[in-house]
Amino acid sequence: MDKARQLAIEITERLPLKNLRQARMNVEKMQALGVCIELDDAGTGYCGASYLQELSIDVLKIDKLFVDTLTVSPDRTQVLDAYIQMAKSLGMQIIAEGVETSAQSEALVARGTRFQQGYLFAKPRSKVEFFCVLA
Repeated sequence: MDKARQLAIEITERLPLKNLRQARMNVEKMQALGVCIELDDAGTGYCGASYLQELSIDVLKIDKLFVDTLTVSPDRTQVLDAYIQMAKSLGMQIIAEGVETSAQSEALVARGTRFQQGYLFAKPRSKVEFFCVLA
């Protein structure tokens, strides 16, 4: 397997891209090498929709803010649902971030979102713990 295919680069919405044209060229070069491009913190920051339109994003990572609506405000999941549908219509993979409960996970699976991350699955590790697991 090509080692680059095991690598994912995240573009975050929390900080604006200063040069979208240059970013598009860089994304294309990385994808040509097999690197996966993910949009992190989707819906929480600067110009996510323009990033989706201008950059060839492979994975949309839905922020915990929207995942939390599943249990905190189940009648207010419209934005979460819209992000899921948009990613599907754009042919993107979806990763739901911040999944903390089985109820959230099950609701996401029911919406067709099977890739999930959060405390339900594992807590963050220090770099020492991480490297010990790899050894």
